[in-house]
Amino acid sequence: MAQVEISLSEDVLTALGVGFDQLGAELLETAAVKWYEVGRVTGEVAALVAGINECDLVPLISTSIAQERQTMLLDLRGSASRRIGTKCRN
Repeated sequence: MAQVEISLSEDVLTALGVGFDQLGAELLETAAVKWYEVGRVTGEVAALVAGINECDLVPLISTSIAQERQTMLLDLRGSASRRIGTKCRN
């Protein structure tokens, strides 16, 4: 099995709100979900990367999609508000 070593300051761990022991798993899950979203890997491979089964991958992908859509909506609302000169309603 290949291993990758990265160096991060303690400030990064603090900003992410994770401990050193959680960081590796979170990085693998994040990479797996993103690679799946952009079509670089299948669900089966993404699950292998994340170290989970495919059924457990579904909520991770679902959460990622929901967060991405929320960000897109907030960006759209902000740009529309600036363009029309008034705050958009929820």
